[in-house]
Amino acid sequence: MRKFTVCLLLFSLALGSCDSTSDDLVPDDIEIGVVLPLTGTLTRTGSEMRRAIEMARDQANDLNLIPDIEIELVVADNTSSADGSEVAFDQIITEEDVVAIIGPFTSTSTDRIVPIIDEAKMVTVAPASAAQGLSMLSEYLFRTSLTVDYLVPEGVRITSDRLGFTSVAMITNESDTFSRSARDKIKEELGKLSGVSIVIEEQFERTPGSDMPDISAQLTAIKNAPSSPDVIFFSGLSPDRTNIITTARAVGITNISMITALLSVDEIHVINETSPGAADGVITFTVWVSSSTHPASLAFVLAYEERYLETPGDYAARAYAAATLLFRGIAEALPDLRSSAIREAMAGLSNEDTIYGSFSFDEHGDAVFSPTVVEVDGNGFVPFE
Repeated sequence: MRKFTVCLLLFSLALGSCDSTSDDLVPDDIEIGVVLPLTGTLTRTGSEMRRAIEMARDQANDLNLIPDIEIELVVADNTSSADGSEVAFDQIITEEDVVAIIGPFTSTSTDRIVPIIDEAKMVTVAPASAAQGLSMLSEYLFRTSLTVDYLVPEGVRITSDRLGFTSVAMITNESDTFSRSARDKIKEELGKLSGVSIVIEEQFERTPGSDMPDISAQLTAIKNAPSSPDVIFFSGLSPDRTNIITTARAVGITNISMITALLSVDEIHVINETSPGAADGVITFTVWVSSSTHPASLAFVLAYEERYLETPGDYAARAYAAATLLFRGIAEALPDLRSSAIREAMAGLSNEDTIYGSFSFDEHGDAVFSPTVVEVDGNGFVPFE
């Protein structure tokens, strides 16, 4: 691959200035870094996201989305951990000629790589990070899935209106950035509701990438709370959510509504493999469902099914959206492929037609679009009504 940054430097030294619109400075191909959990506890998720990103790359190349430039991917495994994310980002930035990076997956990992991308001025698009405030830490970080700031208020409002709950239980993975952030935002929104109180709050600790803890004691305490809760709000990463749901059913929690953010179809399938029907009735506020009738979403689902012979899950959708938005930003930045130009182009994306519907970035680089509230029925979701 032609090394654009080296070319730019040599032209600057030789001529004293560089015309960024010169065709000579536009490479025939560009490399995009991809950092995902391809081993460890999130392997299944990472593999699904990788397939969606590769499909987005092939579609962009076939459509010449970035005119006369072929997109290549440089993929690295973060081993489902924050430490692994630091290693992967540092390696890609120092050893590869990437113009931007897609990844990592969790908010904890995203938090850890912010100093790295900020120092390197490397545009990074996080497809699934949802904790509060991270995008404010670097102007080079963009997040294309809804953060809890946009996701939770609507979810709490809708579930409160339709369930009419007054007593709430909570259980949270205290070791995870997203989980704590979601919990804090849920508590903030619950505090705005008249007559609603948190009657019991439980915690557990599981760092990303580590084994599942036994949380039966915490959930039994919720079940036997003196003031019986109407609902349980739970916050955790993908493995935590499956663990909470299956353990809750195992200890006999069957008549208390369970609510969480960003439960996925993949997680439902995992639950049903070991405890069929355990997730039925669980309510989630999320960003996308495969039954969406938005034209861009329908096209994505059809293409994914034709390519991989299965319906995409929402992690695939989030990865696909992140990749397509990054490719559009790079196309907007042409012919200037410096990080500053790509960052400006990304920040300017507004009212983009995506699988989520109309999409924009806010002033901090966080996604803005409409969330959805659904509940589990069998192996999928139905509208929460």
